[in-house]
Amino acid sequence: MGAIADMIERGAPCADILRQVSAVRGAMSAVNRELWCAYLLDRNCGLRARDKSRRAKEWQQLSALLEKERAE
Repeated sequence: MGAIADMIERGAPCADILRQVSAVRGAMSAVNRELWCAYLLDRNCGLRARDKSRRAKEWQQLSALLEKERAE
């Protein structure tokens, strides 16, 4: 985000700033996908946890996160 703020401060063209914002969003989406995959496949904390009560709790948290993302 610092690089984008610097671009704005030095008066970079709007198209360049928008291109950079788009690149950051794409990178964050890729990181988000990787984190979700790791979370869902993790035997200790994801939906694959061995403890049924733990899985139920994880499912509730996951559902809440997805609802929040959908609302944004």
